[in-house]
Amino acid sequence: MTQETIKIITDLGTLCRTCLSEKPLDELQNVFTNCFKIELFDATAINVDENDGLPSNICNDCISTLNIVTKFKEQCNKSDKELRRVMNTEGFFCKTLTILSDNLEDYKDITFPELTDLNASTDFIQNQDYDQLIEVVVNNSVGATENQDESNGDLNPPIEDITCNICLRIFKNINYLRNHMILKHGQPISCDICKKKFTKLSKLKKHVHIHTDNKLFKCEICSKEFFLHASLVKHKRRHTGVKDFLCTECGKGFYEQNHLTIHYRTHTGEKPAVCKVCGKGFIDSHGLTTHMKVHTGERNYECDVCGKKFGHSFVLKVHKRTHTGERPFACATCGASFVTSSYLNIHMRTHTNERPYSCEICEKKFVSKGALTVHMKTHTGVKNFQCTVCGKKVGRSADLAVHMRTHTGERPYACDQCPKRYHTSSNLAVHKRTHTGIKNHRCEICDKAFGDPRTLKCHLRVHTGEKPYVCEVCGNRYSQSGQLALHRKSHLILGM
Repeated sequence: MTQETIKIITDLGTLCRTCLSEKPLDELQNVFTNCFKIELFDATAINVDENDGLPSNICNDCISTLNIVTKFKEQCNKSDKELRRVMNTEGFFCKTLTILSDNLEDYKDITFPELTDLNASTDFIQNQDYDQLIEVVVNNSVGATENQDESNGDLNPPIEDITCNICLRIFKNINYLRNHMILKHGQPISCDICKKKFTKLSKLKKHVHIHTDNKLFKCEICSKEFFLHASLVKHKRRHTGVKDFLCTECGKGFYEQNHLTIHYRTHTGEKPAVCKVCGKGFIDSHGLTTHMKVHTGERNYECDVCGKKFGHSFVLKVHKRTHTGERPFACATCGASFVTSSYLNIHMRTHTNERPYSCEICEKKFVSKGALTVHMKTHTGVKNFQCTVCGKKVGRSADLAVHMRTHTGERPYACDQCPKRYHTSSNLAVHKRTHTGIKNHRCEICDKAFGDPRTLKCHLRVHTGEKPYVCEVCGNRYSQSGQLALHRKSHLILGM
């Protein structure tokens, strides 16, 4: 640990002694009251003293690792004892010799003694060059006959070696090969069922549980079930509402440390996960995995209503709400509902006036990254999408689709409280606030109040005289986009 890391540790009681990670108390166990002290000493030869002033807890993840190490050590000791017992048993001999060599001609003159002569077979083995005899395979004891071997051959078929197709190294176990592919060749391993890729064998082992129906861990509050105990522990934090991990930059809270780490990169600009195809960077591996499907064209999730395909299950889930009309995420302030929680989070900023995304050129601030991306095109002047009716150019295909509704008269967004309809969902959301009666956006000049920040912004132009909307034909300027749209129709009528 560095000196800088030590400074942020506020309570040694929440620190795991073996991995130095800060954990919630429900993920920690005492080293001295649960026999972990003995297991730690056996596994690492480190003597843990209760009075040494160091952390006295160990986290669940390290306990799992310690159990694996302990079981492996027990397995090794048991196997060693069994081998020594068998090899020292009177009347036991090595029946077959497997010689691994590229030139088998070197061994053609070796003659084997009669198998019933124990002394002869023992002397034969002792007199051989052990540098050449690579592997000794123990098959049977003295009393066995060739007929018995033939009758039992199908009960113990030989284990086929598994070969790495890159370096041709041979392995006895598929898991050894998988670890080798990751560590030596940097290749991810895939789930045999869904083909999802992993960079750690431990993550693959956890993942395969999702393909079974065996969910052993159940939340006693909401009855949701989980494959892993660690997943249940994380889930329970959401019922408490306590977010112990706070961002020092913006104060936002998180249930888990790794979520805070990823979030903090939005402040630092760090993007450690880089696409090897196009070089684009992402703040975490999940973003990179999602992005890679852009290059592969993978779309395994199909809508059973319209047949549209998607690269991710969560995108399909959101898409299906366009068919069902489901909008499960509602604003507690104004009642507006949304199809995703991220849309709701963006919407909430209209109430808090939070605008975390700033333009580096003009310093204008926005509630979402998407809004900033659209704004940046006003500086580049790139408008690749043109209206075939009036010739207006816009920066996005979505903007063109919305604009075309001004010509077709289409108003697909209907208010559920009155007959009014709107061209866009955002206009409908603004309108719905009129039904709530909430007007928490106030003009600092005349003290007039409005239901949303956009209406306030338009109102302020009355005081400033600003007219940002310019007619491309005659140069007339207007303070509202609706006024410019109405004016444009006069040119269309004159041109007929």
